[in-house]
Amino acid sequence: MDYKEFLNLYKNKYQFFMWFLGAGVSVSAGIPSASNLIMQFKINIFCKNTGANPKLFHDLSNSTTRQILEDYFVSNNILPIEVSNDYAYYFEKAYPTEELRRQVIENAVKGRQPSFGQRVIASLMKLNACRIIWTTNFDKLIENAAYKLYNSNDELVVSTLDSNDLARDAVNNEKWPLLIKLHGDFQSNKIKNTDSELEKQDIKYRKLLIEQSQKYGMIVSGYSGRDDSIMETFNDAIDNNDAFPHGLFWLLRIGEKPCKKLSDLINKAKSKNINAHIIEIQNFDETMADIINQFDNIPDKIKEYLNEKMPKATFPPLPTKGKGFPIIRLNALPILDYPINCKLIDCEIGGYKEIQQAIQAANTNIVAIRKKIGVLAFGQLGEINKTFNSYNIKSIKDYEINNEKLQEGQQELNLLYQLLVKCFENSLPVKSKYKCHNYYLVIDKRKIKPQIFSQWKMGQYEFKEYYYGNIPKLNVPWAQAIKLKLEYRYNTLWLIIEPKIWIEDETFDSNTLNAIKVFVNSKLSNRFNIPSNQILDSWIDLLIGKNQNKHLCLFSGSKSEIIPSFTVSGITAYSGRNA
Repeated sequence: MDYKEFLNLYKNKYQFFMWFLGAGVSVSAGIPSASNLIMQFKINIFCKNTGANPKLFHDLSNSTTRQILEDYFVSNNILPIEVSNDYAYYFEKAYPTEELRRQVIENAVKGRQPSFGQRVIASLMKLNACRIIWTTNFDKLIENAAYKLYNSNDELVVSTLDSNDLARDAVNNEKWPLLIKLHGDFQSNKIKNTDSELEKQDIKYRKLLIEQSQKYGMIVSGYSGRDDSIMETFNDAIDNNDAFPHGLFWLLRIGEKPCKKLSDLINKAKSKNINAHIIEIQNFDETMADIINQFDNIPDKIKEYLNEKMPKATFPPLPTKGKGFPIIRLNALPILDYPINCKLIDCEIGGYKEIQQAIQAANTNIVAIRKKIGVLAFGQLGEINKTFNSYNIKSIKDYEINNEKLQEGQQELNLLYQLLVKCFENSLPVKSKYKCHNYYLVIDKRKIKPQIFSQWKMGQYEFKEYYYGNIPKLNVPWAQAIKLKLEYRYNTLWLIIEPKIWIEDETFDSNTLNAIKVFVNSKLSNRFNIPSNQILDSWIDLLIGKNQNKHLCLFSGSKSEIIPSFTVSGITAYSGRNA
């Protein structure tokens, strides 16, 4: 079933559906997603165990940050078992007591305002087009959305773990609308966050959901199928005859891959002749906007209420290319082709540091990172075997990198990052450096003459830059460098380059350090628009070639081998005014 069919079905049968809402519906209201919370829990554990400064991990999208954390948890075997709940496992590890977990949830939801989608849910309640909502969320956003529209706290029945009898009473007496909070809210005395708590899922709620599934269809949004207890309840409902007579529709964002539990549930429902589908959507807010737009004769009060907060679009279509001035040149180069097939090695090696030591000891031309499932590596099979042979290799399999993982900034993006740096280093007069979670390419003076790097003249003003040199009076060497970054945006992988001045880290006294800072500032402070453009051109010319495409590969080999390679464009992205 496609998206338009789903909208039409809801328009004609809205009175026959319940809703099940997860954390994803609150993301646009500023509530952290489950995956972001897991990252924050890991950072808390890592910093608590190692004494690291949490400020170093402020950018959760940084693939290198994710790699450091992944390595630590793998190396120290701080991992949930496969069937466990990652969220609950790391939450309990980070915050061992119920009081601490309550405080974390309270801080996450405090001061948030309902999103447009949650306002639509409240409006559907008012229109009697939404009777029962189940949710795992701790926030009060749906309640607040309803209270504002109704101007009353009495219309919406809210049943939490402290008042679970309200749900049964509301169903028996048809008191609608009804909101059932399976995990309670942050003010509940029985807030549930961890496996041990989730395993005690209230039997009354479980029984009620199964009962109501015999009467209604179900629409699920913002929920990945993470909790065993809830997925077991869905499965138990399907095991009964005539479950979800009006269908089971699971809304997932475009590009989001369903987990195995969800795929198995949908397939099981279909085998029972249930009209079950996974529906791809842009996001919750936009979907709710499409749903409410189908209703006729919406009261003016509801229109005014919704108009106060219109939905936020995500990844809107790009406008047509502009040709008007001003034209802004960006420092992003499109990567036209990149490798997606690497090797997955199951062996007994630790984290990233140990892997790099193994590569260095074996003197092999490969790049590799660590994931929970094993080591991911690019390189010739013989080189991979040579690197990990002493670590009891159990298997080497093919592994395909998909774009979803690149877009999410997972370890696969970091692997491509390292591979590209290695390809540049293998073929050009540069050497790679790693500092503060970023890679740099630094001019290697052993491979290139100290000629002028770029030059610009305007009237009597002359701007000259060289490849490298020594800081006057200090005899401290410096060199031209660029900071590299990879990002996946608009279905394209981009290489972002930022020109820098590199000075090798050494122990300097405070006077020398201040003199170095003055020198570096003097080099960078002159880089206005035209000099910056010249510097950028010089780097592109050196790395790729102006207005050309550069083919970079890790190694050369026979046609029978899959050679990891990139094709990078030498033309940067531009932004022009659209006439």
